[in-house]
Amino acid sequence: MASSREAAGKAVSQPRNAAVGPCAGKIRCDMENSHWCPYYNDTPVIVDGEFVIHYNGLMSAIPDSTPLPRAGATRRFDLRAGIMCGAAALLAGLVYVNAIHNPFVYDDYHTVVDNTSIRSVTNVRAIVLHDVTRPLVNFSYAIDRARGGVTPPAFHVTNVLLHMVNVILLFALARQLTHNRLAAFAASSLFAVHPMMTEAVGYISGRSEVLCATWLLLALLCGRRWLTGDGSKWAVLTVGFWIAALATKETAAMFPLVFVACDWLTIPGNASEKRRRLMTTHLPLVATTVVAGMGRLLVLRFEYPGHVSVHWRYILLELDVAHRYLWMLANPDGQTVFHAVAAVNSPLEPRALLAVGAMGVLLALGWTLRRAQPAATLGILWFLLMLIHRRLSP
Repeated sequence: MASSREAAGKAVSQPRNAAVGPCAGKIRCDMENSHWCPYYNDTPVIVDGEFVIHYNGLMSAIPDSTPLPRAGATRRFDLRAGIMCGAAALLAGLVYVNAIHNPFVYDDYHTVVDNTSIRSVTNVRAIVLHDVTRPLVNFSYAIDRARGGVTPPAFHVTNVLLHMVNVILLFALARQLTHNRLAAFAASSLFAVHPMMTEAVGYISGRSEVLCATWLLLALLCGRRWLTGDGSKWAVLTVGFWIAALATKETAAMFPLVFVACDWLTIPGNASEKRRRLMTTHLPLVATTVVAGMGRLLVLRFEYPGHVSVHWRYILLELDVAHRYLWMLANPDGQTVFHAVAAVNSPLEPRALLAVGAMGVLLALGWTLRRAQPAATLGILWFLLMLIHRRLSP
């Protein structure tokens, strides 16, 4: 530890190019308080357990007299990051602009054309009662109808705009997690143009997917500020955006588990701090999800008497479906709204063995990358948790 401080001190005393500007003195924060360290425009580097800032090619540290802002404090706008983010969002819009004039299809007639509850945006009671589990989606349809009438472009434009917003939010989240503009641009651009997003963006009745993603990304961005101690307002925003996501699509029930994974993998803190956050923050959220889930199942039993049950024989089939999702991420060919899936009757069938092997490899990859690339591990867990909920949903 002393050697790193001496090295930092020597670096400060050495002459430097005036164009680069002065470096700072020694660090004043340790690993336990690392969320107090500013990131500026480049990635903090750990040297013998201490943080130093890599700035314009020089290794420098922060003097004892320098007040250290929190991670969420106001920082200089990064023009290059802004350009990259805007380019990714523009790419998302260009890819789906041809969907704006697509006609109503499939469930669009039920959710929009024949939906009398969206005739007036002020009739909140009708909007909510039409779909009590997804009222915000129905409310968004009411806004579209009030703005453009019952015409497909009025609804398609909103889907495309929401997708562009999600690309921006993903860029912001990826940059926070990786501290790398290029990695954030690559992730958000891939998300912007990936064919797997076609149904959610190009299909009006897929609104619940893109709108739920908006709320969840906002909740996670605010949640990271909450966990780093930036104030109670971020806790209110996190919970508020999560509730909005729940009122958009039931998949949002998995957010508390994604939030736990985000804390475990990406938020600084020692073991005692993480245990405290687990008990005071995460467990109440998880408990709320469990209670709400049990209540939802009870409601389903009344709505669909005799049709709500656990089908254990479908476990292998669901693993096969998850494996197909993975394959389509790598090779998005032959997509359709409906996919035929044959039953898997034995764990020794080739499809079952391949599915189990693929899930095992994915989990092993996530575990291997958890320290070197925590953002990648978080992405893997996020993907699997969302699939789990889809399998549990009616």
